Amino acid sequence: MNESGQPQNVIVELVVPRSATDAAVGQLWMMGTTGIEERDLVDQPDQLMLRAGFDNATAADDALAAMAQPAGAVPFQEVGRLTPDGSELEPANRFAATVTVGDRLVVAPSHRRANEEGHHASSTLVTIDAARSFGHGGHPTTQLALQALVELVGPATPRMPGTPDELTGEGPKPEPSDGGQKLPTITSMIDVGCGSGVVAISALKLGVARAVGIDTNIDAINASRANAIANRVEDRLGLVHNDLANLTIGQTGTFPLVVANLEAPILEVLASRLLDLTQPGGFLVLSGLLEERWTTLAPSFLRTRRVVQPVRTPVLDGWISPVLRLTEPPSG
Repeated sequence: MNESGQPQNVIVELVVPRSATDAAVGQLWMMGTTGIEERDLVDQPDQLMLRAGFDNATAADDALAAMAQPAGAVPFQEVGRLTPDGSELEPANRFAATVTVGDRLVVAPSHRRANEEGHHASSTLVTIDAARSFGHGGHPTTQLALQALVELVGPATPRMPGTPDELTGEGPKPEPSDGGQKLPTITSMIDVGCGSGVVAISALKLGVARAVGIDTNIDAINASRANAIANRVEDRLGLVHNDLANLTIGQTGTFPLVVANLEAPILEVLASRLLDLTQPGGFLVLSGLLEERWTTLAPSFLRTRRVVQPVRTPVLDGWISPVLRLTEPPSG
């Protein structure tokens, strides 16, 4: 209980086999988690840490008990439990690294703004304080989403034939195109699961006129708003505290660029909604996926009533970020 007698939120830290990540994440969402962060374990490459938030300790206990049931058992080890008060975020905020994406974007933690300003004259600088949300921009899934922005938004530097991909070191990779047609100008975008706002804010600073961020976590909305103010784009960023599944296209509108950096089970549930959000000729960038998971998830996006063209599927540290282009409007 806190001082007002209300149950305290808790964060549970679990270590799971990387191969069981989707199953664990799916069960945690079904059992009422308020948010999940995935962290790589440098000394255990086959394992992954999940940090799952719950409204109270009883809800956390119930979720872990359900995960241990034989009918749907997911191997896991609870390694920590804490009550969030902001202090648990200090180490991550303090040691977050500056991320350079291509030659056009630099994302730095907010406390390093003074050090980074002037050092990247030819790049756009975005500063982020993750606060209670995901993330600084350093996680591979966020880096992949940011790389898609750099390629799709504003004046891109053409990649010379044979030049390795900036993130993966693999190459050559084709520039996004549609049979040689000119890419559309991206004037607006939506970031589904916006977290700290790093993707939407980066899009605005790269040249998008208007962006929308949506998240089910109020801490993410608050962090996005604070970061938008710090980056002086608050007048162009709309924030929605809701679940996309609860909103109609009439309420959200459609966009030439949709980015969704979410866990695979959520992407699967929201597949049709994400496709409907994307304007004909527009792009849908997916992230938050382990490479092997895309094989089973792809039909939810590619075998639909929409005509969807996979543009590229870059991989970084085992994570994949499919970039899809919708080439025709919905039928019917």
